[in-house]
Amino acid sequence: MTASAFVVLGSVPHSAAAADSARANTCAIRHFVFGYGSLICPDSRAVTAPSLVGARALPCTVRGLERGWIARIDVPLPRWGAVGNVPRRLDGWTAVGVRPSPSGTTSGVLIEVDEEELGRFDAREAGYDRVPVRLEDIFPVEGHEYEDGEDVDHAVFSARGRGEARCIGDGGDNEDGKNGESKVEEECKEESLKVWVYVQRDRTPASPTHPIKQSYVDVILRGCLSVSESFARSFIKTTHGWWHEGEDINLEGDKDENHHTWVEDRHFPLYIRADSGYSNEMGHCLDRLLREHHPDAVEKRRKY
Repeated sequence: MTASAFVVLGSVPHSAAAADSARANTCAIRHFVFGYGSLICPDSRAVTAPSLVGARALPCTVRGLERGWIARIDVPLPRWGAVGNVPRRLDGWTAVGVRPSPSGTTSGVLIEVDEEELGRFDAREAGYDRVPVRLEDIFPVEGHEYEDGEDVDHAVFSARGRGEARCIGDGGDNEDGKNGESKVEEECKEESLKVWVYVQRDRTPASPTHPIKQSYVDVILRGCLSVSESFARSFIKTTHGWWHEGEDINLEGDKDENHHTWVEDRHFPLYIRADSGYSNEMGHCLDRLLREHHPDAVEKRRKY
């Protein structure tokens, strides 16, 4: 598996990523999280890190990643509900995740965080691993109108061409015969940038027992629309897995007619950070956008 958007191949546990992010205390390290799902929504990320209320996030595109409904999440206690008038146990749900793809692109936002906020997001994204993203794979969103020239001047975009500043120095002498500490100080005059993305450990599509939750979709789309309508359309169009045929077979060997991968739960939100007021007010507008791009999937969505 080739992870073209990542500095390293495979998954990196939170503890290893945390150790890497703290390895050079002498450098001024700026941390950014690439949010591609619910973290796009300012209200949602502020629930985890209240210190980010009012903080701006930078829309961007990461090359080498493909987003899809592939992050299966198990809940501690199974829930029961009627889906399509048929009692159905929910063992969990399916969130968006990303996977390496040489031709893939994923839109999202860059959120600048400090070490304490980074730890909060690590706790929130249980079931995901925090993995570094290469600066050269991060680009401005095509056609987006940035404020204050951020498309050119933002530190991450500016650093893309020159690469990441790194602290060096192993205690040895440099070529001038000076102690290595002076070289560290020289190298650290330039801030080191770290961009992280949370990658799920499991890649399993949505199913009747682990469906997509509309209350979660609404939070993501609210965040996307806070950027622009075209940004929301990009999320809908480039996210894979809204519907798949599945493998549910009944006793007669036929496909289960109650098979579904998506539940409409606005009247009884299942997502812990849902905003029922927003969903009830804007649901018809969000559904209009969804139907424009995935009409069949919306038609097969089941009432919870």
